[in-house]
Amino acid sequence: MTILKIDSSISGEASVSRVLTQSIVGQLAAANPAAAVVARDLVAAPLAHLTERGQDADVLDEFLAADTVVIGAPMYNFGVPSQL
Repeated sequence: MTILKIDSSISGEASVSRVLTQSIVGQLAAANPAAAVVARDLVAAPLAHLTERGQDADVLDEFLAADTVVIGAPMYNFGVPSQL
């Protein structure tokens, strides 16, 4: 089993969504000790907003290979962060 955890909050350690994603991934990993966890932080390693097709193929491959995806999506001005 592969778990992909995606965080997108700019608040760092003060982020509630990051605490929630870590808690959920911890519970999933505890239930499946053989699970591999892949973490992607869209603030520390941002993706380009507009790119040519195939430029971020590794990100798409991570997403498609994951059995479970946990997305940390904070709300800014009633919307999600643009990097997400």
